[in-house]
Amino acid sequence: MGDAHNVWMKTLNKLNKDLNLLSKAVNIDEQRSCFLSLSKSLSNISNKMGVEMPKGKTLYLEFCPMADNNRGDFC
Repeated sequence: MGDAHNVWMKTLNKLNKDLNLLSKAVNIDEQRSCFLSLSKSLSNISNKMGVEMPKGKTLYLEFCPMADNNRGDFC
């Protein structure tokens, strides 16, 4: 539990920071940057910790080829 807790707490701090920045973003470029960081953190924690979906449903991470200035990334 200790390792999982530490991984979650580190990610939670990053998520909170990203959400705070996103709430203050004033233009689309800032919003995209914040959203990309938030999305990466959620994807990473989902992969590290796993996600249990109800009733055997599957969680999908989608690749967006236009994300990150057309470099692409998972969302």
